[in-house]
Amino acid sequence: GMIRKTKELSKNVIFAGGVWTWNGLSPNYAHSMVSTHAALTMCHEEGINDVFACVWGDDGAECSVYTALLGMQLYAEYCYLSQVEDSRLREMFKACAGYDMDAFLSLDLDVSMEGLDMLRPSTAKQVLYQDILQGLFDKNFEQVDLRAHYKKVQEGLQKLEKQNDLEYLFDLYRQYAKVLELKSDLGIRLTDSYRKNDREAMKKIANEIEALVPEIEKLQQHLADVWYRNNKPFNFNSIDYRFGGLIARAKRAICRINDYLSGKVQNLEELEEERLYYNGESTPYIAIYSSNSIMFV
Repeated sequence: GMIRKTKELSKNVIFAGGVWTWNGLSPNYAHSMVSTHAALTMCHEEGINDVFACVWGDDGAECSVYTALLGMQLYAEYCYLSQVEDSRLREMFKACAGYDMDAFLSLDLDVSMEGLDMLRPSTAKQVLYQDILQGLFDKNFEQVDLRAHYKKVQEGLQKLEKQNDLEYLFDLYRQYAKVLELKSDLGIRLTDSYRKNDREAMKKIANEIEALVPEIEKLQQHLADVWYRNNKPFNFNSIDYRFGGLIARAKRAICRINDYLSGKVQNLEELEEERLYYNGESTPYIAIYSSNSIMFV
């Protein structure tokens, strides 16, 4: 419909699609594949000869542009065919780029997560950056077994064969999955144990957070290695700010738990607040770690 409306303005119509690398930590191939097949099939039917793929980096650009190579191969195949089957894409991606299609699909951290709308590519980002004590997204995630999901993702990434000169990217996503598995339900379990006055469970969670901090630091270094290898250095300062805040708040959570358990403070107000859906939505799109928009970096 949009192609035909645009043709009323000009005969020289160009289509701009996208390989979803923006807003999230990983490429959103679940959406990229569906939208690209639909759009480029229609471009063939409507006689649109000029198309290009957008690979943006909104909200931090944590997702490397090289994760989009499979999407680029899909665009390339549509230069020759009006319909492209997965078998054809898999074969040509290996022949042209030297990588495995299924390996690239496994980089999509949030695909096939039961209970969440995976056309919204920010779940992993929300899990990573949200505050453990304040749990802005805990209500959204409490009905989803995030820990089991990211464990499965991590196991899948570990089983992959080496992807030649891009293996460093897969190392990054293995560490992403590890951190996400460890962090995903900490706030939910902490709040629950606090309200039940299960002090033993709270102490155990404090120990888990302490073990999580070096894994976050390792992830930060992995991400830095990828960034400086792929990009100019500018704007990695924003990611360092995010990780610096993430680590500081994890350490603060440990301090607050220990202060409560030692009797230094009588309650933890952060954990007494009712958990609500973020932005009033069960599947929020935006990915931040503070309810105040001034905290965007």
